[in-house]
Amino acid sequence: MNAKNEFNTFDIKKFIFSYHWVILLFIGIIGLTFRLIYFPYQLPLTQDTESFFWYATDMSILGNIPTGYNFPNTSWSMFLSIFFSLFESEKILDYMILQRILGIIISVLTIIPIYLISRKFVSIPYSLLATLFFTLSPRLIIDSWIGGTITPFIFLFVTSLLFLLDNNKKLIYASFATLALFTLVRYEGMVLLIPFLIIFFIKFRKEKFVFPKMIIPILIFIIILIPFAYLHSESTKDIQGYLIPGQGHDSFVSHGVIQPLEVYRTTNENNQSEFISMIVKGCYNLIQYFGWIMIPLFTILTPIGLLILLKNRNHKKIAIIISLIFMLLPAFYAYSRGIHDTKYLYVLYPILSLAAVITLYEIQNRIKRPKIIGIFTICFIFLACVGFIDYQNLNYEHEIEAYKIAQEISNISDGV
Repeated sequence: MNAKNEFNTFDIKKFIFSYHWVILLFIGIIGLTFRLIYFPYQLPLTQDTESFFWYATDMSILGNIPTGYNFPNTSWSMFLSIFFSLFESEKILDYMILQRILGIIISVLTIIPIYLISRKFVSIPYSLLATLFFTLSPRLIIDSWIGGTITPFIFLFVTSLLFLLDNNKKLIYASFATLALFTLVRYEGMVLLIPFLIIFFIKFRKEKFVFPKMIIPILIFIIILIPFAYLHSESTKDIQGYLIPGQGHDSFVSHGVIQPLEVYRTTNENNQSEFISMIVKGCYNLIQYFGWIMIPLFTILTPIGLLILLKNRNHKKIAIIISLIFMLLPAFYAYSRGIHDTKYLYVLYPILSLAAVITLYEIQNRIKRPKIIGIFTICFIFLACVGFIDYQNLNYEHEIEAYKIAQEISNISDGV
């Protein structure tokens, strides 16, 4: 009986190791299926994503950077405009669906860099589990069809981290180029320049002229950002300036560095007790929302995995930990200002997925029951995903009816 069990386990392992890319493709199909099942086909975009949509629409029609838009993070809209210009339809809703579909595709493709990063820490089966944790994270499924910037932001974050952890120097330099693209999508990405430089120094500290060599990745990062910063500044100069009237803002330094420093400085000078209150509120909300995003998949496994990462540290583990810490800073800033939204922490889901499978990997090494652990984990992920989405009660019937009524009012009204 024991010999038979060992034979079956060996067959399963052999299959997984031989066809891991096929399994990864299957996981991607599962993630895509879940996203399409709940897809809100009949609803228009709203709030921030609507602004991205109109910017992309204007750019696809004009063929250049549109003016009159005063929000940052326009690079996602620029990317969308390429597909809008190639797509033909008389219905605005079709273009909005295209924006959502692109977000879904990018969300599913993110499992590739997540798998490759996980391979640097755990074996193939557990790396595949990490992608399943990610692609079936219910909050990410819901966010992927919103059509906003979080989905490409996560993809570029994981890709840049993957390149940074590689031993190929060219890919390490490429990580700073990807980091620049990461910053173009959302200016919060700037905060990772510091930890990336730290990891670069750690990896090459034994080489000669390490500090002069650090100038190269900095230049790569800046050279990619400068053209976009200039274009954004020119397109917003006729709007009320960020700091100097008549001058536009670059969308990166203006919002990622100057604005937070100005907010905290002004608050501290005007009312020191309010400044302290902001800091306390930021810490409280950060802890609260960080706890929420770990429900339902990561509550138990991830904290243990993060503690394991802190033990026997090497440059790869240090890169993961300090990237997590630095990506908490933008969320802290938002929460200290009273902006309540879990989306500021979604970029951490790849790290949470990795930490969860590191815990499972350690458990397997102790109890030697990989088959049982795998089956139990897969069942848990599916049940938790479906249960959470059903709990959210994603019934869009009311929103669809409201949208149809708005269309009728628009057709019969003569005024605003």
